[in-house]
Amino acid sequence: MNLNGGSGDPQGPPNTRSPYRRSAGDGKNETIPLPPTRAQLAALVEVQERLPQVLLIAAPDAAEQSAELRRLTDKVAGEAGANQVWISEVLRG
Repeated sequence: MNLNGGSGDPQGPPNTRSPYRRSAGDGKNETIPLPPTRAQLAALVEVQERLPQVLLIAAPDAAEQSAELRRLTDKVAGEAGANQVWISEVLRG
């Protein structure tokens, strides 16, 4: 029985968002992975904290490299949080 308004697509009508996507091989839907949680980002924070010490030994411009890595990882963490909020809103709405 087709409940999608006759589209024949089990994922729903076009131009709608779904928390699922078709897997390539078996025709079943698979859940789209969510961005990392704060707990999962803890390892990244630990790397951020230890990297300056490692870079001081390994490279003369370690302070600059550490600052750049911190900017990039902060950006990744911020985007992951924004993605989680967006996904939550999509799933609720």
